[in-house]
Amino acid sequence: MNTSGAQPWQQAAQEKKPATNTPAPIGDGGPAFPQHGWTSDPATLARMQASGIGLSIRDYFAAKAMAAEITDQGLEGRETDHIAGMAYEMADAMLVARKAVAP
Repeated sequence: MNTSGAQPWQQAAQEKKPATNTPAPIGDGGPAFPQHGWTSDPATLARMQASGIGLSIRDYFAAKAMAAEITDQGLEGRETDHIAGMAYEMADAMLVARKAVAP
C-alpha cells in the first residue's frame, strides 16, 4: 500500500534506490530506434550492436522529460545542469516503471 503520497512510478524508483547516493545501475533500456532488416550480414550487425550507434531508450526518455520541463517551467533563472539531471532522474524512473509493468 502506498502511504507516501508518491505516484506508483516514483515509489518504484525510490524502492530501487540504494541506501547511498550512488545511483543504481538500471541499464539504458536498449536502442530507442533499432534498425532491423536492412542487412543480414552478421559482422555488420555485430559491429552496429557493439558500437552503441544511436539513441538509447534512456536518452529518448530524458529528452522528452527535459522538453516537457522546459516547456512547462522555462529556462530563465534555472541551471541547465539541474534540468538535465532532473531529466535523467525522470528517465531512470520511467525505465524502472517500464520494467515493473512489463509482461
